[in-house]
Amino acid sequence: MVAAVMVVLRNLAGQRELERAHQQAMWLASHDHDTDLLRRAPFLHEVSEGDLRDRTGTVMVLEIAGLTSIGDRLGHDAADHVAVIVAERVQSLVGAAVVSRMAYEQFAVFMRSTTLGRGRQVAASLQSALAEPVHIGDHSLALEFS
Repeated sequence: MVAAVMVVLRNLAGQRELERAHQQAMWLASHDHDTDLLRRAPFLHEVSEGDLRDRTGTVMVLEIAGLTSIGDRLGHDAADHVAVIVAERVQSLVGAAVVSRMAYEQFAVFMRSTTLGRGRQVAASLQSALAEPVHIGDHSLALEFS
């Protein structure tokens, strides 16, 4: 009887561990490894999911110019650091919005059910926040973005 209970308990523990590993693998597959933001496909899925009301909102696309040249000049770790800083700045300003790293230099934000006025306010705040230079060691980098 005790042996049977032990087998069942081990089986349950193994199932929980398998479920945790599956969840971790799914998260890793859907998120950018540097910024922890959603990748393109999961972002598009998240935006398109739900009824029409859930899909209404404001979309902003940010492109950081010169991220590749930063990597060429200062190394890939420096470019990754810049991407992380940009992601943190965007995330801190948009709160519960859906944020994605769509491509190496491109980020996207979807704010559900947001008025155009609120979207413009957030866009202006993003412009100000991204205008702040990023410091990497002795370098102070002014980012260019659209």
